[in-house]
Amino acid sequence: MALSDTKPINYQLTKLALIAFYASATYAVLLWSPNVLGHYLSSTVITIILLLPWVMLWPIKGMEIIKNEEHRTEIILLIVIIILGIINIIFSDNPHKTYNAMKMFLLSGIMALWISMFLLTDPRATKIFDWFCCICLAIIAPTEILASIARGDYKNELINIFVLNPIPLGTLILLLSPGPARLLASAKKWPVIIAWVLTGLGFSLILLTEKRGTFLAIIAMGLAWLLLKRTRLSLVLAAFLIFIALIVPFKNLNSYKSLDQNIPSHFNILYRLEMYPFALHVYLKHPVFGIGLRPYTHENYLSDYQDHLHLKLFSQTVKELQTFDNMLLTSFVELGTLMTLAYLSLITLIIVKYCRKLRPVAQSSPVDLYRLLVLVGFAVHSMTYDSLLFPSVNWLFHVQIGILAGFSPKTGSRPGNT
Repeated sequence: MALSDTKPINYQLTKLALIAFYASATYAVLLWSPNVLGHYLSSTVITIILLLPWVMLWPIKGMEIIKNEEHRTEIILLIVIIILGIINIIFSDNPHKTYNAMKMFLLSGIMALWISMFLLTDPRATKIFDWFCCICLAIIAPTEILASIARGDYKNELINIFVLNPIPLGTLILLLSPGPARLLASAKKWPVIIAWVLTGLGFSLILLTEKRGTFLAIIAMGLAWLLLKRTRLSLVLAAFLIFIALIVPFKNLNSYKSLDQNIPSHFNILYRLEMYPFALHVYLKHPVFGIGLRPYTHENYLSDYQDHLHLKLFSQTVKELQTFDNMLLTSFVELGTLMTLAYLSLITLIIVKYCRKLRPVAQSSPVDLYRLLVLVGFAVHSMTYDSLLFPSVNWLFHVQIGILAGFSPKTGSRPGNT
């Protein structure tokens, strides 16, 4: 939706919709945490904040919001996902808890995608969003670092102001990184300086979290860049890295047998391995509609489950954590097959369409290419925890996907467009 192409009244309405969008953005990224503003807003107020931008699109786009020809398939899938989300609540082991989790997933994720798909199509709108990412990074990274220093204790579990956990904190930094990427691509002195400062702060915070999953995500982004560039050297290097990534796990396939479950770090590895057969065990009980998003009833499926690794604390840990520590496992088990496949189809469709618009991908603008790399990093990191259950991560990811959905080759990012 190019602002310059709209009629005066639509221009004003679009500006109001953008204001509402950034109000919801500020809440989702900076304020939702109980350590900030989370405890002070009612459920009704939160719903209005997150849903208002979508409501404000109707006076501008009208029925095109649900009948747009270009995005017809995406809109159908969005509606199907919402309907399946409602069904998931109904058939949940604990409808009340699932209602709260599903409501936040749909409002801060699915609706954010729908909104940004129509609202962030103007190059100026996407530029403002990237600057918003820079501002958020400039607030989050120094605040978390200074808070850690002020405590006088550098244990990563204490870094929890904005997202309550160091693992999604790393993902949050990655999802905000298109902001500095745009400034770096501009090749202008002060934007580049600001970009390097923000990059340094973000990476310093990632180092403080000491989470291997975040570093794996960054490595995956680098590998994806090599593959997308398609130069001879990059392809050779990428092939070498893939070979190493495959041979190391194969070489240590049976190493778990030497792990001692009485050592906490070893137990964590064994526990994650055991979660795969346990997830399958639970999935087979409710394969179609799932057990409900975040029902907190995982312990109900322990009575007839045979622990493969014979972990003494497995049952107790399941009861305490109530997570599969893997977004894909969580999706199939808790959301069910239908909703998961509909969701994966939506994301895949959008990414495929985006790549087709970018052709040749290797020669696209740095910012447009980098948005794909961020998604690769996100996908890898999501294999280590339930990423989309954190509102700020959920919102940022789906807005990034929405930008891809609304992308036009004629109005995409260009070097120097800061």
